[in-house]
Order: sequence, then C-alpha cells, then structure tokens
Amino acid sequence: MVEKKISFKNNKGQKLIGIIHIPDKNKKYPAVIICHGFKQTKEQIIPLVLSRNLSVNGFVVLRFDFANWGESDGHYSDMTFSQEIKDVDYATKYLLKQKFVAKKKIGLAGLSLGGGVTLIASANNPEIVKTVVAFSPAVDFYKIITKYFGKKDQIAKWKKGGYAYIYDQGRDIYWKFNLPFYYDSQKTKALDYVDKIKCPVLMIQGTKDNAVSISDNKKFYNLLKAPKKILLIKGGDHQYRQINALNKAIIEATNWFKKHLV
Repeated sequence: MVEKKISFKNNKGQKLIGIIHIPDKNKKYPAVIICHGFKQTKEQIIPLVLSRNLSVNGFVVLRFDFANWGESDGHYSDMTFSQEIKDVDYATKYLLKQKFVAKKKIGLAGLSLGGGVTLIASANNPEIVKTVVAFSPAVDFYKIITKYFGKKDQIAKWKKGGYAYIYDQGRDIYWKFNLPFYYDSQKTKALDYVDKIKCPVLMIQGTKDNAVSISDNKKFYNLLKAPKKILLIKGGDHQYRQINALNKAIIEATNWFKKHLV
C-alpha cells in the first residue's frame, strides 16, 4: 500500500496539493475523491480516516486541499464555492490519467461544504461520477453564511468594505473573507442541482449537528430522484468527533462505495 503527496493544477493554474492512497500499482482499482469542509483541510478527520479505511478495502483514494486552503496555492480569504467545484473537476482529471485507476469506477465523498461541492460536481459530470457520499452536506451554503452575520448592517458593511470577518468560536479566531465569497455563495447552491443528480447518493448526518440544518438536508433528500439513502447517526456532531458516530459513518460510507463502485 502506498500513501504519497501529489500535486496538480486547477483552471487558474494554482497548484493543489493532495495525498493519494494506492493499494497496489499492479492492477486497476475503483477510486474515490474526498473533499474537506469549510475552514478545514485534507487532514480533517473524515477525509483522513475515510481515506485510510477505503484504501485498506481496495480503493485508490485522493484527498486534497482546495485552492486557497491547506498546502494548496492561494489564501483562504479568496475562496469561492464555485471554484471548489472546479477543483474537483481537476482532481478527477488527475485520477483519470493514472494507470492504476478504473476509469469507470470513480466516486466522490465530502463533508459539510465539501459535501455540497461533491453533489454539484456529480450533477455536472454524470458520465464520470458513479456515486456520492455526502457527510452533513451544505445544500444551501448561503443560508449558512448569513447565520454568521445575521444583521443586515453587517452585510452592508461587508459590501462597502469589500471584506468581512467571521468569528470562529471553537478556535477563538477571526477569518477574513472577501466580497466575491458572499456573492458566490448566493448563486451556487446544491439545492438548485437536485434534479440533475443521477448517481446513487448516501447522505449521512449526526443528530447533534449544529452547523448544518437537518431539516434542509431532509428536504434535499426528499427532492432527490436518484437512488438514495439517508442515515442519521444518533449523538453525532458536525465533525463526527464521537468515536461511535465516526466509526458508524466510516463503515456505512465504505460499504456504500463497495456496493456502487466495486
């Protein structure tokens, strides 16, 4: 089994850094691309643990940092949801060039914002993406962003100054985001792509998730016409920090990929 750092470029020429997990280079394997969440990196718990579990079970896995995050080029303040969707396209192109990847057996997984990204990416690439596992997906990221600001005068200040700060209570730090991030979140929503998703989708979410609305995700799930399954894990939070919730999420996701890619 091989685990090594790789890089590829997106449509803007930015270098994106990832870790690829390869069971064995002597044969072709189904492959999964895993996307991290908002204000996170490829080392987030779900991408890290799922990557290693899938590789043990015979999958090539690529977890990577979106542009502007982690080790990839750019600064987080310049991020946009739509660019992250494009980054997934270039991660897919990278995998399709690898001799050890079964070209017709590629799936996507993502957590939170990354979950929303994978849902849209699957809608945009129905011939390539065969299945998706979305952990606590942000199906309406704009709605989540407005929760950070609340009052209209805060958004007005953002528009006037060209940037705004989001306070992260868990880390006790402020994150600066430029105005294009705000406008982009308005126009790019997974909820608007629900009719275009054709591949099987597994949605997983903890019942104690305070970051992404369970009711919004149930609404998305009910509108989804593709083969689907939803799993609510009792006591699980948004990051799956409870060991029982993490284990159940990883096992369910792995079994889903075994069913739909192997």
